[in-house]
Amino acid sequence: MWNEDQLRKLTVRCFSQGSKHWRHTHYGRKSHARRGSRDSVSEGSSSSGGSQPSSPLTEGYVPSIASSYTYLKSSIKIITWNVDFMAPNARTRLFTVLQHIQYEVLGCNADDEQPEPCCILLQEVHPGAFPEILDNDWIRQHFCVMPVKPDDWPDGHYGNVTLVSRTIPVLNAQLLQFGNSFMGRHAIVVDLRLDAPGPHRSMVTVRVANVHLESLPVGTSMRPLQLSSAADMLREDGIHAGVIAGDMNAITPEDGFIHEQADLLDAWKGDEEEEEALTWGHQPPSKYPPGRLDKVLYTPNGGCTVEEPDRVGVGLKTMDGQWASDHCGLVTVLRVR
Repeated sequence: MWNEDQLRKLTVRCFSQGSKHWRHTHYGRKSHARRGSRDSVSEGSSSSGGSQPSSPLTEGYVPSIASSYTYLKSSIKIITWNVDFMAPNARTRLFTVLQHIQYEVLGCNADDEQPEPCCILLQEVHPGAFPEILDNDWIRQHFCVMPVKPDDWPDGHYGNVTLVSRTIPVLNAQLLQFGNSFMGRHAIVVDLRLDAPGPHRSMVTVRVANVHLESLPVGTSMRPLQLSSAADMLREDGIHAGVIAGDMNAITPEDGFIHEQADLLDAWKGDEEEEEALTWGHQPPSKYPPGRLDKVLYTPNGGCTVEEPDRVGVGLKTMDGQWASDHCGLVTVLRVR
């Protein structure tokens, strides 16, 4: 288990299955919040200027899923993408990424077209670009957004955002703050209710963690503990299976093994140097070698299978010809067993 002096698990949001309203409840103060966080902001306010998202429930959804399997899904598509907070025009670039996900990855050609069951995991979202998520008509109609304002990030300069399609019940959302991080890195962790098919059909809880591990060589000693802390959450009581996806900043040979130390499986089965594996270093070409910085990892307990991920957004640029991100994204499918 992780050392609480170094890593601190914070539940910052919960959702009510029986309410048509977006409920956000703080469970405690961020006693070790990073620079730029604003704990004094009232619960109902938002510095983003965007509108509050709608309920996690779809219209007409059965309020108590405990008595019905009718709407439960047994598989979900998972998309992860570091959208780069440092480059200029963060909002325009995020708009380009979201459009690419909507039209090209999920095949939704109109805002009223409902996506297949999915989770979208974004890292390095700039606070100034956050309204682009909340004001997006397609997202407002079809997704839960966690968190609903950037104030909840440990570092106010950027953070993770998880979007869950409203056809999947969201049971809980947590923020895991990496207390050993100099860069405000963290994980957004969501619990989803899915259907385990088979002769003993049952409702199960699958936990999905959206992570951004410490960057650069200075973070080499921090990344294993950060990943292990998130992996520990996947093994808590009541969790059927779990996935960790995001920017692992895997830049050293040692990073190739930290998922094994955390008792996780890597969904990528190919060669590390294979072109299809590389998610960073081409957009634009860098003085550093391209690498597989972004990964999809999952629990080896047999509770799920995860397809080998494919890259998305390779070469994606804005209308003005700017790279949408220095990373490309990954897409995979999780199936409950």
